[in-house]
Amino acid sequence: MANEPQKAIQIDLDQFILQLNIPGLMRLTLQFDTPSRRFYLSLIALVVEQMKQAGKISFVPLDPYVEILALLNETVGASAGSSQKKNMIPRIYRKWKDALPDLENAPLFKVAGRKKGYDESAEKTYRFDDHIKDAWANLFAYRGSRQNLSLQLSLDRLGVSLEDISIVYGAEGKQGSESPWNRFINDLRKKTPTEPEQDIIRAPAPEPLSTQEESENLRSTEAPRETWLKKAALPIVLILMASVSLFLGLKSILDPPVPAQPVPPQIMEKPSIAVLPFVNLGGDPSQDYLSDGITEQIITALAKTPKMKVIARNSSYSYKGKPVKVQEVGHDLGVKYVLEGSAQKSGDRIRITAQLIDATTGLHLWAESYERDLKDLFSLQDDITRNVITALQVRLTDGETARIYGRVTNHVDAYLKVMKGRQHVLRVGRHDNLIARSLYEEAISLDPEYARAYAAMGWTYWHEARCGWTDKPAEAYEKAVELGQRAHSLNTTDSGPLMLMAWVHAKTGRSNKALEAAKKGISLEPNLSEACWLYGGTLRLLGRYKEAIPWIEKGLSLDPIPPWWCQFNLAFCYFRLGNTQKVISMVEKCIERHPKVAGFQALLARTLLQTERPKEALAAIDKALSLQPKAPGWYTATRAVALHANGKPNEALVLMEEQVKRNPDDPDALRHYGRLLGLLGKHEEAVMMAEKAVQLRPGPRTRQYLGREYVISGQYDAAIWELEQSIKSKPEALVGHIWLAAACSLGGRMKQARASVAEIRHLNPDYSLADCERNSYFEYQPEDKARFINALRDVGLK
Repeated sequence: MANEPQKAIQIDLDQFILQLNIPGLMRLTLQFDTPSRRFYLSLIALVVEQMKQAGKISFVPLDPYVEILALLNETVGASAGSSQKKNMIPRIYRKWKDALPDLENAPLFKVAGRKKGYDESAEKTYRFDDHIKDAWANLFAYRGSRQNLSLQLSLDRLGVSLEDISIVYGAEGKQGSESPWNRFINDLRKKTPTEPEQDIIRAPAPEPLSTQEESENLRSTEAPRETWLKKAALPIVLILMASVSLFLGLKSILDPPVPAQPVPPQIMEKPSIAVLPFVNLGGDPSQDYLSDGITEQIITALAKTPKMKVIARNSSYSYKGKPVKVQEVGHDLGVKYVLEGSAQKSGDRIRITAQLIDATTGLHLWAESYERDLKDLFSLQDDITRNVITALQVRLTDGETARIYGRVTNHVDAYLKVMKGRQHVLRVGRHDNLIARSLYEEAISLDPEYARAYAAMGWTYWHEARCGWTDKPAEAYEKAVELGQRAHSLNTTDSGPLMLMAWVHAKTGRSNKALEAAKKGISLEPNLSEACWLYGGTLRLLGRYKEAIPWIEKGLSLDPIPPWWCQFNLAFCYFRLGNTQKVISMVEKCIERHPKVAGFQALLARTLLQTERPKEALAAIDKALSLQPKAPGWYTATRAVALHANGKPNEALVLMEEQVKRNPDDPDALRHYGRLLGLLGKHEEAVMMAEKAVQLRPGPRTRQYLGREYVISGQYDAAIWELEQSIKSKPEALVGHIWLAAACSLGGRMKQARASVAEIRHLNPDYSLADCERNSYFEYQPEDKARFINALRDVGLK
């Protein structure tokens, strides 16, 4: 971000924040935190840039900038509405005159550091005095309406000149004298329309036009904010107009009627389909891999076009082996169409039936039976895919056709071995992992150019290292990267090998390589649920929690019944951002669905500790350890903290001492032990443990723990350095910013401390000093905690 001095008004196009620091009037930070909202901050920046070019506060006609507006809409706005002038300008007109001036309801931004509350109205609003609300509202002047629109940001009404407002974007000095605005636009032009931003999930539907706006063509810049009378009259006028229009048959200008039982919005956007698991009519479970493989290949093929919404494998497979009603499947998964079928192998022959059904009516749109040689399996799968696409009237580009029908292997036996190997991997066990690897090796011996077999085998090495099934995890991780690179060299259109490499790089501390591979992977298949989850998971491993959440949630929209680890990643991101109530609600639901997954119980325990529920926390962590006796070290550490919170410090100390004795060179064991020592007030010993952990592994977690102990022991400069290093690697670790704010406050670096508080508010606008006071991360001796809390209060955390 640019290092430009702070102005009275600053538009930050890196963070999409508008900062106002106008002496005697208002000091506000407005966060434009969704794609649609970011479009409007970019619009404000466009108006400011053109006024600066003109050298005066003046009206800026939008007509000459339609191309730029369309670019903004398709990139930062995530195509939240039509980019055509006839639809886009009226939308801008409405928002400029009604939504942007409304500081009280703030429909297009969040006000950092403030919470909405109930007043005399029935809705929550931000509370400002009328002077501030009027001053803000009068900023947004316009002339004309609809297509013939000019906008002005009336800075003079705030006593501000053009020199007092700045736009910042990117690093200064990297592109000569090019302005921040031009750098911003040029970067957007490099993006393709289909490449989503890291934090975009989905675009809201375009808003219908109101006929009231047809008649408005001039707004006085002197007009006060709307009175309550106008607000009351508007719904009455709209109802009357809607009634008249209905009788005149002019439905095209009205909102479509809302059905009594709303259909999920995805159904209305593009053809949506769920492919149910093909039934294995042979009856032999060992042959399920064949019918499962057919199902998976059809799902994968259909998902390669962005013109369809295809429910991913995990959700479809929740219906495996169960009697289903197609209408219920359509409703539960939010799709209009369902494909179901069966497969039966007899010697070298295979018989397959398939039928495409409209889930809203139950009518069959297409059905077919096939009996082919097994060697013709690929062409048979292509036939089914082609018939589905034809029946749904989806037009494919040449590139989409090539991706859908491109062969990943021509060797049926190699393909079947990979499908059989997948069955073993999904069982998640050391023995099954080795069986799967052996099958992948056999597939590669049959087809040495089979990219998917290399990637699949790479994941077996990831599981081996991650689950502790090897004494040499570093070697397993490197083998996974090697196989990922080989797979990517054979198939550069598949996101899987890149995501495998991204996860390994993230886990082994190679952040830049991880991010590079992950970005490349998601650009290839942004509408594939697995790609979204893996990209979000990479961001989570890198400590970029706020960026990770939208991608994981996008994966959930494509696969509503996901694997447990996807939900765990999402809950963990919210945990790291301090949203404890959301985590508890999510995890409790996940435990109902996945009662044998220890990770959910352990995360629940950590969260309960932060909400002053130590007895429940101890019960949850004991349950986690009963489900997974050979658990990660943080399970044991969580139990130690829970014992301490339940008034059993000696038991906690014995537990951690035993863990360190078993693992004397494990940095995780040492930092967890150091944390407990800090809780007990043994700060010299805590610092020693944390320093040793950093020596063994100088990563973000160990540095954060060391920084915390330095804060409590009064070594503020050393604490600041360690915490800054930690935050460089984990930029969205809320706890790190909290400790840095306290360290800077106690060390007299008040400006830096306030900047850290601003970052805390950016990561979690609802986070408060009360959250710190009850959070187990900050539990120390009473006098130490009081010093820490007061330091945060001194720099504005409330």
